[in-house]
Amino acid sequence: MKRYYTNIALIVVIIVGLLVILKSSAFSANQQNQPQRESYVQQAERLEQKISDFKDSFYDKTMQNVNLALQGANRATTLVSVFAITFTVFTIILGFWGIKELGSVRMVRLSAEKNLELTKHLSLGFAYNQASLIPEAIREFFEVVRIDGKNLVAHTQLGYLYMSLSKPELEKSKAHSKIAIEINPKNYIAHLNLGVVMSQKGDKQEDILLVYLNGEKVAIEEGADDITIGKIKLFAGHCYKNLKMKPEAKNKYGEARPYFEKYKDNKIQALAVISKRWLDELEQSYKIVSV
Repeated sequence: MKRYYTNIALIVVIIVGLLVILKSSAFSANQQNQPQRESYVQQAERLEQKISDFKDSFYDKTMQNVNLALQGANRATTLVSVFAITFTVFTIILGFWGIKELGSVRMVRLSAEKNLELTKHLSLGFAYNQASLIPEAIREFFEVVRIDGKNLVAHTQLGYLYMSLSKPELEKSKAHSKIAIEINPKNYIAHLNLGVVMSQKGDKQEDILLVYLNGEKVAIEEGADDITIGKIKLFAGHCYKNLKMKPEAKNKYGEARPYFEKYKDNKIQALAVISKRWLDELEQSYKIVSV
């Protein structure tokens, strides 16, 4: 029995010894590992600080980039706004200019078409007149007046052509001749036509004489051809003759004579024939007022 207890005590001692040894080893290990654990903590703290610093730096740089981006966006927005406004204004200006130019092009086209029509009818009118087709010529010149109510050539020609028709048409001749003079008071042909048609209508000689005297002045100022000036002077002399104003008539006949004489021997037969015709009329009238 005693031996039994002795063995138990021995086992207890051994166990206690082992525990002391284990504790001592654990303590020693703790002492050895303490600096290492402290090193890990410091590293963790430094890492955390770096992370914190990186986060702060990253945030600051990010915000700085954001601010720069916003500033750039604002500048870009301003530029875009300015460009948009400029483009809008430019577009409006171009629009108005385009409308204006389009209107100008349309006006030029219409004017060209109008001139083409006028040229066509004027050419036909002169051709018909040359062929002695008076009604056809009148029709063409009247068409010119319909297109262009202030066409000087057409009114002048109508004033002349209507004199070739019956007496009821003389009023039309007079009207067109007056319109031609209103359009251009320097139109000496219209003055001549008006004086002739007024004579055919039997208007007052005083009124007819005034037309011829005005036409004579205009013809000389405008440098009219000699035959035309001679005719106006001759017809003015006829008015003086009809008014029994013989001295004035002789004077006008004398003024007209040189304008015809210079062409009586002209190589151009047409001019020679015309000048001879008017010279013959002048000489006959001159003899009458010389009695």
